[in-house]
Amino acid sequence: MSIIDIQEIMSINLLDRVTRVKTRKCFIYNNTVYFAVQRREMAQAIGPAAENIRRMQEHVGNRRVR
Repeated sequence: MSIIDIQEIMSINLLDRVTRVKTRKCFIYNNTVYFAVQRREMAQAIGPAAENIRRMQEHVGNRRVR
């Protein structure tokens, strides 16, 4: 069992708020935020023309979102 820090909790909440996709797994590595989502929800998480990814990157500042 791993411990989630406040940055990961905030990132998970951002994913839920922007995309309406739930996840319990997120990690930050090399200034990039990675989310683990169900395969069937991946298109919804990315959004049309990657719009959701861009919106999340605006909120996390200098980090990338994958």
